Amino acid sequence: ARIERDKMFAEAKTTINQLHEESKESATAEYTKIVESAKDEIERQKNEALADVRNQVAEFSLQIAEKLVRKNLDNEGAQKQLIETYLKEAKLN
Repeated sequence: ARIERDKMFAEAKTTINQLHEESKESATAEYTKIVESAKDEIERQKNEALADVRNQVAEFSLQIAEKLVRKNLDNEGAQKQLIETYLKEAKLN
């Protein structure tokens, strides 16, 4: 009976160790999956934020350029000077 009991304890201990290892491997795999998913999401959000910033910068640049052009073209002399400058640049290119 004692030998049988010791054998049962040994089998139980082996089963417990196997279950423990399987659980640890499963948890590690799940952890890795979650971390990779989080990294992908962070990268996606970073790219969206950068695209948004680029769009805002482009929009602000256009607004500034529009205001500068309007200011430069407020009087006739400035208009003529701007046209002459563009023509000179066009001839050089």
